[in-house]
Parts: sequence; C-alpha cells; structure tokens
Amino acid sequence: MLLSSDNPDADLEPSSQEKIPWDDAFKQVMQETLLLLGLTVKADIKLGKLPLKADLVIIHSSDLEGEWRQHPLWRYCHTYNLVEFKSVNDPIVFGDLEVWFAYTLLYRKKYKLAYNQGLAAWLIVERMNKQLRQALTHYHLALTEILPGFWRSESLFPIYIVAYQDLPFELPYSVLKLFLKSGKAVQETFLSVLESEQREAWLRSVTTAMHLVHPQDAKEVLDIMSLAAERKLLKETAFAIVKEDVEQQVEKSKQEAKLEGKLEGQLETAQQMKADGLPVAMIAKYTGLSIQAIEAL
Repeated sequence: MLLSSDNPDADLEPSSQEKIPWDDAFKQVMQETLLLLGLTVKADIKLGKLPLKADLVIIHSSDLEGEWRQHPLWRYCHTYNLVEFKSVNDPIVFGDLEVWFAYTLLYRKKYKLAYNQGLAAWLIVERMNKQLRQALTHYHLALTEILPGFWRSESLFPIYIVAYQDLPFELPYSVLKLFLKSGKAVQETFLSVLESEQREAWLRSVTTAMHLVHPQDAKEVLDIMSLAAERKLLKETAFAIVKEDVEQQVEKSKQEAKLEGKLEGQLETAQQMKADGLPVAMIAKYTGLSIQAIEAL
C-alpha cells in the first residue's frame, strides 16, 4: 500500500477480498515477531508534506547479536530499513518503484542520515511480476538471488525484494507466507506454525494475523488442532513429572553429599582417637562407626 487510505475504517470488515486488512495485519505481525527477534519496528512513518507513509521501518536494536542475526531474511537488515508491503490485492504497477525510491530518499532527508549510515530499502510483494521486472530493467538494476523468492540489488542504497509467493515452505518464512491468498498453502503454513511450539507471543501474533486476513482458514486449522488443549495439558503434566523427578534427584544428591561429608568427618575423628590410643569400643561409641570400620583404619 503505497498511499495511505482515505478511510482507515474501510478495511476493518473482512467480508470480501477487497476489504481484507492486509496492510494492518502485516504491520501488526511484523511489529510483534520482529521485536521477538531483537529488532525495533516503527510503522507508518510520515514522510514529507504529501500523504506518503512508509508501511514499516525497521531499526536495529542495541542488541547486535540478537536472534535476527540467524534469520535467513532479517539477518540482512541494515541500521535503518524502510519496508514497503504489497498485498495480493495490491500488486506492483507502473510508477510504484519510483515512489518506493522516493520514500527511501525522503526518509534519509527527514532524519538527516549520513551517507555512511546503513539505510536499505525493502519491497515485499506477492511475486515478481512483469511491471516490477520492467522497472528494474529500465533503471539497470540487476538482481542477485539470495534464496528462492529473495533478491538483492544495489542503487543509491541496498535494495532487497521479497516475493512471499516464491519463498520456501519452511518455518522461518511462515509469517510472510500467511499473506498469500486463502487456500491449502496458507492452511499448511499456519498448521506448521502451531505445531512448531514457538514462543507464546510469536504464536499469538501469527494467530491474530490469520484471524484478520483468513478467518475461515484459521477456524479450519484450529478445528484440525482440536486436541491442542489435551496436548498442552499432557505437556504440562509431563513437565510436572520431570520437575518432581529432578527435584527429588537434587534432594537425594544433597543428602548423599551430606552423609558422605559426615562419614569423612567421623573417619577422621576415629583415626585421630585411635592414634591417641583410645579403646576401639570407646571410639565406636562416640563416632557411631562399626568396630570393623575402626579396626580397618
């Protein structure tokens, strides 16, 4: 969505494909999931006097060793990353590439970023269509494929293009895969997310996005996962059993260590008493050791 909507409430009712709040869902799920990876995300950055808003701006957190460093997509983030999202109902058309470039340059100007400060432009689309390929060719922008559905190019700033239709069907890309059209692919992606046992906040944000853009798919997948509650209860019970076993083992080890220390002390005392010439029976009485153990010293 390159231009902000004149009526922000128009997208709230997902009764038809045209009214699905793709952009709102994208911003929400990105803000929550990228935050968990250690990236700070700002949405709807106002650029200039015209009603132009960048859909998303990702800014590195102070944690330069965060989980984002291991992610196949987001590890390519620079210090500042202006992200433009295009839903399946809003494909790239003539002129969009230029507006995307203008966004990035306006962002550099507005926030007075030096040229040595890392600024990259990201375009997230359903697929690489004819209009986008023509625009890239027109500006002599050659693409280098990083992985299927993910390319890099170089202009006044680094450019990254993500086509979520072509990304692999693997867990790291599942958040973006949710923005495909409704159908089996989306259901399988959502199902794999639920079964992955990722952290609770991450699952919650993905589930929220599914309910916003694919409510029927979400319902069907949750029906398939109808035993999730039982599995969760079983998991919690298993953890409780393990916890009890571990605690018992720790206590047993403590007792054994305590007894071992006590025995060592008794043996040392008995050995000293024996060296002093005290009778074995008396040593046994005061140390609690057997006569055989004392005689063996």
